[in-house]
Amino acid sequence: MILENTQELKIKVNKNIEFLICAYLLKKSIYIRALMLPENVLGLRRRSIEHTTGKLAAEGAMQKVLNRPASLEYKNGNIPIWPKGFVGSITHKGSLVISAVSLRKSFDSIGIDLEFFQKSDQTLEDRILTTNEREILGNKIQFQEDHLMTALFSVKEAAYKCISYLGCPQCISFKDIELTNATIEGQNCIYNLSVTSKYNGILELEGKAIVLESYKAIFSILWKKPINSNG
Repeated sequence: MILENTQELKIKVNKNIEFLICAYLLKKSIYIRALMLPENVLGLRRRSIEHTTGKLAAEGAMQKVLNRPASLEYKNGNIPIWPKGFVGSITHKGSLVISAVSLRKSFDSIGIDLEFFQKSDQTLEDRILTTNEREILGNKIQFQEDHLMTALFSVKEAAYKCISYLGCPQCISFKDIELTNATIEGQNCIYNLSVTSKYNGILELEGKAIVLESYKAIFSILWKKPINSNG
């Protein structure tokens, strides 16, 4: 079987990121499953296995919600079609594949992203940072300097996925998504996020960015609450 070497992943950061992810996200009824791809898989075969592993991760997360098997289908080969009553998102980077799933009654949409640490680059900064974001860096946006560009890129990718589920047009840019707040929680491992988008007026999202030191990466998750939600 192609995926016989795929492993359930125990994500760690500062010795126990899995606990941190579960502790913060299960409170909000968001279920996470992470898998590790087999080694030495390249090219088109790797892309196919990434999609299949993402499907397995999502179905495993949905099973946690339902306590019974659930199936995920794809549209046009790579667009996940979540079953009725579910919202979710899938991300993969390197050998890691992660899925986040919740019930539709809890959230209108979810978006996740995983990015390896990258150094700040002026071209990337100009592409991503808005004028307002530049003005509140270090104040309302408290990312550590060596995490800044990776975190901003990851957060905006997760936000794009989140609003794509709501019908976001393909032409939306990084600067149409604006981080308005990123405050450090705990020991500089987790950031609380507030994000706005110009799509369909002003769309407000909330979420977390979690620093995965063990993998030299940042995992971001954004969600859109239903209008009548009090949580």
